[in-house]
Amino acid sequence: MADQKSPSPATVAAIAEAKLQYAMDDVQDYVDAERGLIAPLPGPVMGADGHIIVDPTLQSFLAAEQPDSVDASLCR
Repeated sequence: MADQKSPSPATVAAIAEAKLQYAMDDVQDYVDAERGLIAPLPGPVMGADGHIIVDPTLQSFLAAEQPDSVDASLCR
């Protein structure tokens, strides 16, 4: 992975300001998303040719702490 530089103060300020616009404690989106869910994926979904279509274990980065350079609405 290439070296990453820190976000500029303007970026950090803009994202912090944007976060104030979101109802971060509103969990209705999660309730809606789980309605009708039969079961979580048990592991990778493989294509007929053996390639990985989706692997839920590769989404663990979503549980990590949100970087200052990412809009809060993307990390809910």
